[in-house]
Parts: sequence; C-alpha cells; structure tokens
Amino acid sequence: METISKKTISKDLTNNLAWIIFLSAAVVIFLPIYKWIWLRWTDYDSYFSHGPIILLISLFLFWKLGPRRFGELPGFYARAGLRDYLFLLLLSLAYMLFSLLKVYFLVAFFGWALLTLAIYNSFDRLLFKKVAFPLFFLLLAIPFPMVVAEQLALFLKTLSAHIAGHLLSAIGITTKVVGNRLYTPYSVLEVGAPCSGLRSIISLFSVSILFAYMNRFGFKRAFVLVVSAPLVAFLGNIFRVFVLGFVSDIYGAEIALGRFHDGLGYVVFALDLAVLFLISRLLGRIKIK
Repeated sequence: METISKKTISKDLTNNLAWIIFLSAAVVIFLPIYKWIWLRWTDYDSYFSHGPIILLISLFLFWKLGPRRFGELPGFYARAGLRDYLFLLLLSLAYMLFSLLKVYFLVAFFGWALLTLAIYNSFDRLLFKKVAFPLFFLLLAIPFPMVVAEQLALFLKTLSAHIAGHLLSAIGITTKVVGNRLYTPYSVLEVGAPCSGLRSIISLFSVSILFAYMNRFGFKRAFVLVVSAPLVAFLGNIFRVFVLGFVSDIYGAEIALGRFHDGLGYVVFALDLAVLFLISRLLGRIKIK
C-alpha cells in the first residue's frame, strides 16, 4: 500500500508539474501580441473595446466549469495520438512563421488554437464539452485585421448616412447625402468611424452568443438570435444617425456632436441590448421545428 501511495503521489506531482509548465508556456506563447492586443482593445476609436470583458467572462466560465484545483487536473496530453502531435507541430510552425512576419491577428489565432488543442488532448470528452464554450468565446476577444475593420466601417457609415438621409427627407428636412456626409439646410454632419455602428455590431454579436449559451438554445434558436444581433445593432445605429442629423439641423452641429453625441450612443446601445434580450426571451417561448 505504501508503494502504491508513493507512485500515486509521484504521478500527481509529475502531472501537476506538466500543467504548470504548460500554463507558463501559454503565457509565453502570447508574448508577441500582448502589446498589440491591448492597444487594439484600448484605442480611442477601437472596435474591440469589449475584448477585456470577453476575456474575463471566458476565464470565469472556465474556472466555474473546469477543474478548479491542480489535484483535479486530468493527465496532461493523455488522449493524444500521433496525429495530434503532428497537428501540434503544424500549428506551432504556423505560429512561429506568423510571429516572424508580425501578422498579429494570425499569431493570436494560432496561439488560441495551440491552447485549445492541448486542452482537447488532455481533458476527457465530457470535461472538454463543458469548457468548449468559454474556449470558443475567448476567440471573440481577438481583434480582426484593421484593414478589414476599416473597410466594414466605411461601408456601414456610408450606408447609415444614406438611409438616415432618406428618413430626414421623409420628415421634411431636405437632406443631401454625399458619401458619409449629410447636408441639411442648416448644418453639415459627417458620419465618422465611431458612428459606423461596427463597434455595436461586434459587441452585440458577442452578447447574442452569450445569451444563446445561457438560455441553452439549440442550433436553430441560437442561429436566429445571433443573426438578429447585427441587424438590431445596425438599425439602432441608423436611428442614432437620424437623431444626430435632426438635432444638428435644429440646434447646430456643435450641440449634436458634443456630449449629446456620446450620451445618445450609450442610450442606443442600451436599447439594442434590451431588444436583443426581448428577442432571446421570445425565442425561448416559441416553438421552432
């Protein structure tokens, strides 16, 4: 009995040491992107200011659903086969390549993939199924390339300006739209990047996925909720641009683009969240075949 006990203790210590090394390596893995991702999260015109919240939610859910103590950790890489090690090698090579090229979006993605692969090959299927959502949700914290974000923002702010311009004309305020600028009889309003609605779309998309998970929706309900989130955010942004155009024409652009501009943004986003919550409650009650 004493020999078995020593072997068990030795095995546990070895396994815990393997996890400590892995977690330390995971911290090192993301060294090339810490500065980049923090700047993308905290920049004034950032479209990814929700990133820290995504990270905190993912860590909390992982702690809540996964093993909480070293003694509960499964055998490190216990389920791995030759194919898994080859896949690990390919991911590692891709990670190193894009680190050298400084393509930080892909560095972050392959770093996340390495972390997920290690957990998949260590946890049993039931435990991995529990932590699969926080691992996936963490992926949403990675900012996508700025060139993509800028092109999307340009398209959205131009489209929002044109639709809001038609709505202003419909209520009697003659409005001419050129690109992303609204020309009314008494003011000129430019729809800038913060008013493109992209930040709200990305944030509401993430919230919709969290709502679907919390409500334990099946694929169809989750799909409807996730698809509706960008639409709700886009319509909310059109309403915001419309109100700004109205206020700008009546009271002047200085009033519209001052504190009123920022306050309106918070109010509209709160309304977007309320609408998304109502949609999730409605989906929970209706039958979908």
